[in-house]
This record gives sequence, C-alpha cells and structure tokens, in this order.
Amino acid sequence: MGLNLPIERVVFTTARKYDGYEEDYLPRALIHQIAGRAGRYGLHEAGRVCGLDGDTHWHLSSELRKRPDALHTSRF
Repeated sequence: MGLNLPIERVVFTTARKYDGYEEDYLPRALIHQIAGRAGRYGLHEAGRVCGLDGDTHWHLSSELRKRPDALHTSRF
C-alpha cells in the first residue's frame, strides 16, 4: 500500500474490486490492511472505518469482526 498518513478515518466507497476477470469482494486481509491506515502517527488514538453505503458498511463490519487468516509459515 505505501500509505502512511496522519488520518483518523478511512471511508470505503465500495467493498468490491475488479481483478481483471470479474468483480468480487475485497479479501479480508486487504480490508484489514487498508482499515489499519486509520489512526496513525499517534495523532489519533483510535481509527475509524466506515462504508459509504449500507451494503459496503455491512460487509466491512462483518469482515473486520473476524480475525485475519493465519499466515502460513515454513520451518527452516
């Protein structure tokens, strides 16, 4: 992503993305990554995330309540 901004709020205009073949919901890991940009640099102790419309907001809130998928690690 590369975005390190001193922002308090992230507003998703949509929860869907075109991947070159079809439009589908954003993966949970990407939602967590983008939403994690809110509340940076100690300027805002808590970040806020919302969706622009009801469907987007509902999808985001349900996905953000779930834990991110575990990373698969290999043993050295």
